[in-house]
Amino acid sequence: MAHVGSFVPAASATVGLCDRILTRILSQEQLALHQSSFCADLAQVVAMLHRATQRSVVVIDEFGKGTLTSDGVGLLSSMLSHFAGLAPRPSRLLACTHFHELARPEVMAPSPQIAFHEMRVLIEGGDDEVGGGSGGGSDRPRQHGPQGRASGAAAGQQEPVFLYKLAPGHSAPSFGLHCARMCGVPDALLRRAAAVVAAARRGAPVARLALPPLRERDERSRALARRLAAADLSNPAAVAALLAAAAAAEAGPTAAARQMEESGAAVAA
Repeated sequence: MAHVGSFVPAASATVGLCDRILTRILSQEQLALHQSSFCADLAQVVAMLHRATQRSVVVIDEFGKGTLTSDGVGLLSSMLSHFAGLAPRPSRLLACTHFHELARPEVMAPSPQIAFHEMRVLIEGGDDEVGGGSGGGSDRPRQHGPQGRASGAAAGQQEPVFLYKLAPGHSAPSFGLHCARMCGVPDALLRRAAAVVAAARRGAPVARLALPPLRERDERSRALARRLAAADLSNPAAVAALLAAAAAAEAGPTAAARQMEESGAAVAA
C-alpha cells in the first residue's frame, strides 16, 4: 500500500522497498491442467523458492493441508528453514498455518529469523487471554489453567471471544467445534465430535455411535445368532431358512422380521 502511495492503517510505519510479492494463498483444482489443488500449491511454492530475493515479500497461507499432516508439516518446516537460512538476509515472509507441531524444536530448529505469533482469544468467565486457532491439527493432551479452559471452550462448554489481536506466542487450544456451532452444525453432531476429540486426547478407542438403526441391526444380528445356535445344521431346510434370514437382515427390519418368523418355523420343523 505504501509503495503505491496509499493510506497505511497505522500511526507510523517504516516500510522497506520490495522487488516482488510472492503468495501461496488460494489454489483451485483445474481438470484441464490435470492438477490437484496440492500440486497447484507446490507449483506456487517452487516459484517462490526460485524467484524470492532478500527484498521479496512472501505470503504463505495454509500450505500443506492438501496432503497427509506429517508430509505437510515436513514440507512447510523445511521451506521456512530454507528461507530463514538465506544469506545475507532472508526474505520477509508471513506464513499462516494450523500446524502447531512447527513450534516443537524437534520438528523445526529454532532460529533468530523465525518468530511465532498467535491470534488472542478471551474466554468468557475468566480474566485470561489465550491463543487459539479456528481448527484442529494438534494432538496435544488436555491442559489445565487458561489453555485448559480454552480446550473446554472448543467443546462448547465456555464461550471464546475472538479478539482479532496478534501477539507473540503459538496457540495450543483449538476452537474448531465452536466455529462449527457458529456455522449451524447440529448439536448432536457437535456432541459426537466432542466425544471423538476427548477419546483421541486420552488415547482411548472411540465409542460406537448408538443410533436407533444401528441398535436395531445389532438386535437382528443377535437374534439370528441365537437361531443359528439352536438350529439343526443337518437339516437342509433349516440351513436354507437361516441363510435367507441372514440376507433379509441386511435388507431391513421388515424383511428380517418376516424371514426370522419363517426360519423359526423351519427350525422347529
